[in-house]
Amino acid sequence: MVGSLGAWVRSLASLAFVALLLGAGLDVWVGLRPEPSPIRAEDLRSALAHFRAETRPGAVLVHSPLLSPEDLKLLGDLGATPTPVRWGQSWVLDDARQPMYAPGREMERIRFGELVLRRMEIEKTAEEGGYQLLRELRADSLRLEDKKGGVVSRCRIPRSAGGYDCPGQPEWVYAAPTELIIEGATRNCVWAHPRNDLSLVFDLPAPDAPGRLRVGAGLSDGAVTMKDGAPVEVEVRQGRSLAKISVPNRRGWRERRVGVEAGTRIELRIKTRHDGMRHLCIDASIESPAMPQGQAP
Repeated sequence: MVGSLGAWVRSLASLAFVALLLGAGLDVWVGLRPEPSPIRAEDLRSALAHFRAETRPGAVLVHSPLLSPEDLKLLGDLGATPTPVRWGQSWVLDDARQPMYAPGREMERIRFGELVLRRMEIEKTAEEGGYQLLRELRADSLRLEDKKGGVVSRCRIPRSAGGYDCPGQPEWVYAAPTELIIEGATRNCVWAHPRNDLSLVFDLPAPDAPGRLRVGAGLSDGAVTMKDGAPVEVEVRQGRSLAKISVPNRRGWRERRVGVEAGTRIELRIKTRHDGMRHLCIDASIESPAMPQGQAP
């Protein structure tokens, strides 16, 4: 019995030694294998020039997660993202040697050295539902305007924490999915901190058919502890003003449903007279079934 146990222990020791040798050999192989040659900057510049020439402002550029920090700097303020879109059209900037997963149907492919630029189309299915700002926030979804309607900043600089920064603005002015405590509960929404004398303007796509827009907004529970906190106004516009939601300096989530037309883009315009601790977040979605213009449940 003792002899059998000793043989069993020796067998385990032998297996462990073999595993150790294999692991060491794998480490050596990984360390000595040649790294793929870097992407040439001139190829990347050519691909980006083609993208700018062939697309409209706000087009979605999805880049390979394997691009180096130096490569990403060349993307500038295009608002590129490593996350594939769920539906609609996008352009995928990829390393041809190690292509990323990109759902949808490939409509066009252009090669630039080791880079490939692909135009993808993804049809929205019934399961996807309508547009939702939280789910489909993109570069150029948010801009800041002065009182005369002049654009002060377009928020399309990718943030390391997600979303987009607004050039020339304080660090707390940005567009990004977030979680805030509202009425004691966590709510997923889009950060929308207003500024004095400026309007935050979120651009939503034109609906394909008449329907209704659900808009909600609220200040965080921490923000409303500020005694002199100013109210925030959210206005829904579609060529003209459709509705206004007043968010007072109190706990709570304010929500409305507004009838919208087909074929015209929608704006959410947010402003306040004093921006101290106005930790506001919003959500908006275009819903079905359709409802008559101006009617709200």
